[in-house]
Amino acid sequence: MIQIKLVSSWDHHMISNIYHEIRLLQSNYPNFSLWFAKVVRQLNSTTRKMYVALDEGKIAGVLILKRDNEENKICTLRVSEHYRGRGIGSRLMNIAITELKTNKPLITVSGAHINEFSGILSKYGFELHQKYKNYYCKGDYEYAFNGVLIPNSFKLSEAI
Repeated sequence: MIQIKLVSSWDHHMISNIYHEIRLLQSNYPNFSLWFAKVVRQLNSTTRKMYVALDEGKIAGVLILKRDNEENKICTLRVSEHYRGRGIGSRLMNIAITELKTNKPLITVSGAHINEFSGILSKYGFELHQKYKNYYCKGDYEYAFNGVLIPNSFKLSEAI
């Protein structure tokens, strides 16, 4: 049975496991580890929340949210390949909608992963608003759904 847990910044073991699970995103987002460290520092604030879907201690999915005056954003929504098609992404999406207090949260998706998200984006009625070339990674597109990225918003190249 899949359980979904809110992660605290004090849960170092879980945070380490989550980082290990989603570190493949480093190839699409430069300075990913610096960004992740910033997320962890903000977990006990009202700005960031991280959820993990667990199957008997094994990570099945991860959700990272940002809610502040500028953005209500799903920063990371990742379901482990072995667990896809089991409704975990939908459960995490429902948490995101509740936590961000909107049926249309901002989410951006790398061009390298856009096909993986087509089903869930369609299911929840996400609308493409902007496509950015070279926003995070040279030669790749970042697709913004349900809103646009703020021009002065945090870029991974400015993670420090």
